[in-house]
Amino acid sequence: MKVAFTAMVNTPIRNLKENAVIEFKDQALNIGGFYNPFHGTFQCGVPGVYMFSWSIVINAGFELITSLDVNGVSKGKVIVDNPAHNIGSGSNTFILDLNRGDVVAVKVLHNSTGAGLLIGRGSSFSGYLLH
Repeated sequence: MKVAFTAMVNTPIRNLKENAVIEFKDQALNIGGFYNPFHGTFQCGVPGVYMFSWSIVINAGFELITSLDVNGVSKGKVIVDNPAHNIGSGSNTFILDLNRGDVVAVKVLHNSTGAGLLIGRGSSFSGYLLH
């Protein structure tokens, strides 16, 4: 069976709190239908080895640390520290062995204080079944 998804942020997300799941609402692909754009989560329906990647774009003057979580446990992080006057970005990729029902999401671990932080266009979350 084929399982793959790619979801993006086309409308900037503002003021996410720590531990919030980032909702990548704009789907480019969702083969198998296991990605839920309303919750920002992938729920494994086919056990196996998966590759996940995520990319985060933020505006100038802020810091954001995100985590790839499986069932609420952090498996990897992306740190974007952007004190400059431009946009900043970071990305990461992980290969994970999942069981049916496992839930994978990108969560906010830490964000700098201030109401201006936004996750911008170009941010994305993807995954696919390797075998």
